[in-house]
Amino acid sequence: MAKKPTERRSFTEESLDVNLTPMMNLIAMLIPCLLLSAAFVEIAVVNVSAPSMNSAPDDGKKRLDVPALDLRITISERGYIVSGSQGPFPTPGGQPTGNGPTIPVVQQKVSCVPYVGTWPPPRSKNSDSPKCNKSADAGVYWVYDTEALNKMLMEIKTQYPEERRVIIAAEPGTEYDTIIGVMDASRDGRGPEGEHRALFDEVLLAPAIL
Repeated sequence: MAKKPTERRSFTEESLDVNLTPMMNLIAMLIPCLLLSAAFVEIAVVNVSAPSMNSAPDDGKKRLDVPALDLRITISERGYIVSGSQGPFPTPGGQPTGNGPTIPVVQQKVSCVPYVGTWPPPRSKNSDSPKCNKSADAGVYWVYDTEALNKMLMEIKTQYPEERRVIIAAEPGTEYDTIIGVMDASRDGRGPEGEHRALFDEVLLAPAIL
């Protein structure tokens, strides 16, 4: 007697073992590569406001016996010019600035590591000096005195404790790092006993920078 077609079919069950070794090897190689290529960068945010044509009115909480400060820091190749509504501030030594900067640039040793192949800012002031190279650990260059600027701003903050706004302007060609350095020096500082002091954290960029 002939068998039915379904009975004539024979099926053999075989166990299939998936070889995961190549995949595991790939993952084991991929993880170190991703870790080595990852960029661990600390991101800091500075609140900056664009300049407006008309200033917004105050909320009426300012003291009437203290005039508006209108603090302004102008960055030039000769140094920082610090001025307010009453005109330029005197130098840290108490001398009038005249046509010069309030805080002039100073000569000091500078690490050449961040400036290989060029000069530290202000570069136009240092163009007569040799460029930084990989073999030089430090060199003497003209640099901005951000420490003196920070000390002056702390004194100004003592006279105007309610002020928080500062306007930052710069000459054409001013380096980006120089502007960030002024923002950092204007934001906070350390008092005589090491205590933290908030200074001028509301930054306005003058149209020349934008």
